[in-house]
Formats: sequence, C-alpha cells, structure tokens
Amino acid sequence: MGKDKTTADIVSDAEIERVHAHANFGKIPKRKVVDDALESTFAGFSTGYTAHCIIIEHGLAKISGAKRKVKVTPKGIRYLQVMMRNRILAKHNPRPTP
Repeated sequence: MGKDKTTADIVSDAEIERVHAHANFGKIPKRKVVDDALESTFAGFSTGYTAHCIIIEHGLAKISGAKRKVKVTPKGIRYLQVMMRNRILAKHNPRPTP
C-alpha cells in the first residue's frame, strides 16, 4: 500500500472538487460519492452514469472490453485498500469519548 494513510493521499480534496464540478448529489459529501461508487464498481454493481464518470476521471476506474464495463484500476484498488483499512481501524480503535 505504500505511504498512503488516507484516501486524500491518493485523490486530493482539490482534485475531488475539480472533478465533481457542478455534479449535485444532494447532502452526500463528495468524497463519500467517490467511496461508494468505487466500492460498488469493485463489487460489480452499477452506480449511475455521473458517479462512474467521476471515478473514471480520477483514474480510479476505466471502461474496459467490448461490453464497455467499468473496471477498477490499480490506483482504485489502492484507494479501496486504504479506505477499508481506515474503516477497520476506526471500528477497532474507537476514539475515547470525553
């Protein structure tokens, strides 16, 4: 996994803002849109055209084959690894409440 400690080390917040441009997913944070779209794509589910375009633009996925399926790239796999590692750590090492 290398030196990446957070998903922002792989796709910066500035890059998230640039790529999302005027896409509107309501109250869902932009990074969560990327997380959910990438996770669904990796699992073989469709997430919708705009979300797919966003993760493709970030280089986390690509269109592949004659059927034009969206596939996760090595960068996307690294992003998923960091995302899942951080979820597990957060679950098993909860922050103490004051």
